[in-house]
Amino acid sequence: FSVVAEAGVKEVEPNKIATEATDVPQIPAVLYGQFATAADIDMFQFKGTQGQRLTIHGKAAQIDSPVTQVIALVHANGRVLAESKRVINEDPVLDVKLPETGTYFIKTYDLLYGGGNDRSYSIAIGSLPTIDFVFPPVGVPGSQEEYAIYGHNLPGSEPSEWNQNGVALERVKVRIPIPGDVLGSLRYTDRLEPFQAMIDGVEYRVSSPVGNSNAILIGTAMGPLTREIADNDKPE
Repeated sequence: FSVVAEAGVKEVEPNKIATEATDVPQIPAVLYGQFATAADIDMFQFKGTQGQRLTIHGKAAQIDSPVTQVIALVHANGRVLAESKRVINEDPVLDVKLPETGTYFIKTYDLLYGGGNDRSYSIAIGSLPTIDFVFPPVGVPGSQEEYAIYGHNLPGSEPSEWNQNGVALERVKVRIPIPGDVLGSLRYTDRLEPFQAMIDGVEYRVSSPVGNSNAILIGTAMGPLTREIADNDKPE
């Protein structure tokens, strides 16, 4: 299980279609339920405002559930506004900007349409900062260099040249200290895949008035970093 600070909303069955959707009275919130039967679909509804930017983050793998969770944001007219990637063993995340004020639906299901009492999930919805990636992805132990953090809802950010699923990413530049004694250790509190367990590195999170972001892993470099120069596709 996981411990959260936001209000919890438990699904109320039946909630397979929009007219049965479990109501979410306020945001931020954490929704939770289970796909108790095969081909189960769960729907939640909430009210949003035009221009509101939300992060909708599913958790199944992180709580050791066998579910491969898929999440979609659906307009009141039935149009799917965004849908997560269908990736085995990876929890889904949506970054959305609501096009208008009104009612929206969150639809979630198991990619393989499995069912059972062990197929639990949760969905966090809110405006917390979210990091998608950092550049450079590594640092020299003992250094405090400037890094570019890319994501959304980042305090003090500016628009970046990158976008994800058609939504522009924000960028904020920060100086991050890399401990001099980090070699041989992994200082990270979020979920990692087993093959990442031998990586040396530290985590970084963006702080904001509404809470902290997810963790991003910054690896270690054994020597000085050399950044590429643009237009270097040819030897000359």
